[in-house]
Amino acid sequence: MSFTENAVARWAELQRLQASPGWKLTNANPWVLALFREAFTRTRPRIPLDEFHSLTDSFLQQLRLNGQSLREDWTGKNYADDWVARRFLARPRADGRFVYELTEPAVRFLSYLDGFTGDTTSLNSSRLNTLLSSVETLAHESNPDPEARIAVLEEEIARREDLIRSLRAGDAPPPLDDDTAVEAARDILDLAAALPADFKRMRDGLEKMLHTLRQEMVESQASKGLTMGEILEADKRLRSTSEGRTYEGFTAFLNDADQQGRFRHAIAQVMERDFADAMTPGDRQALYRMISDMREQAAEIQRIYGRLSESMHTYVQSDEYRESVQLRQLIRTAETAIHKAPRSKRRTAAVPAPQLYGAAFESLGMVHLFNP
Repeated sequence: MSFTENAVARWAELQRLQASPGWKLTNANPWVLALFREAFTRTRPRIPLDEFHSLTDSFLQQLRLNGQSLREDWTGKNYADDWVARRFLARPRADGRFVYELTEPAVRFLSYLDGFTGDTTSLNSSRLNTLLSSVETLAHESNPDPEARIAVLEEEIARREDLIRSLRAGDAPPPLDDDTAVEAARDILDLAAALPADFKRMRDGLEKMLHTLRQEMVESQASKGLTMGEILEADKRLRSTSEGRTYEGFTAFLNDADQQGRFRHAIAQVMERDFADAMTPGDRQALYRMISDMREQAAEIQRIYGRLSESMHTYVQSDEYRESVQLRQLIRTAETAIHKAPRSKRRTAAVPAPQLYGAAFESLGMVHLFNP
């Protein structure tokens, strides 16, 4: 594509972005952003409905005392309803009660905002070492030459053996100081912070798919077999997105007992180090609950898949589905008879009349045929 074509495509992409909740959140009043950032944290991504209304009312009272211009007749509930309508917040049901949580665009924008208002920097030794390690791993694992990969592994073994000898001789470098270790722990949390937004997008896509399936079953005049095919194709497209691949990769990680054991053991060791006392209580809790939180997010997606499977199973058991299957089988039988009939200019092939009595069709107007 030419420069102009690429620029036009980027322009269209940004126009779509302007209509998204994330872009609209950039124009929200700063007190709204302050409320969201304080209310929804790494360790508390969801807040019960009544509690969030109470927190918002308390904040609104303080804003009015400070002279902030607000709608006089609006309470925390009114603002919360407005934020849900704007898709800044979502209001799902969890454990039998309604809760508030940030939407996927809101999570991404607030994370982006933290880079401008926070005093932390991504240019530290821990992140640079992580970058170096990731590049080396990519270069090694993508190398098609097995001899070159063997040489890299042998060099790594030699470095490890030298380090072991240094440790035994007491000549090894000292462990990380507390400040550097705290930076490294925060980098780990920053890496994990991007996962909830991906899970939210995957979950929202599945919810939309489930809603579409149910809507089609109730209202659509199209062939139900075609509807199911569209749902399966939508699921395939969803799994092929970056969020879908994230979910698939993390599911594989959760199902690997060895990796789970190594991860939990490493987290337990980190929490026992002296530098852990220098971390904030929120960061310590987030690090400790990292795996369990991710399991809960993955379980939400599994529950949606369960509801999707139940809906499809219920439909397959329905009379409408059996009738649509019977009709397609009869059409295939007629097509087969046409292909097998002798070709003759004087004689027209006779096609057996389809038996539609079992499908309860009263007229041809009740039969909707679509060319897939």
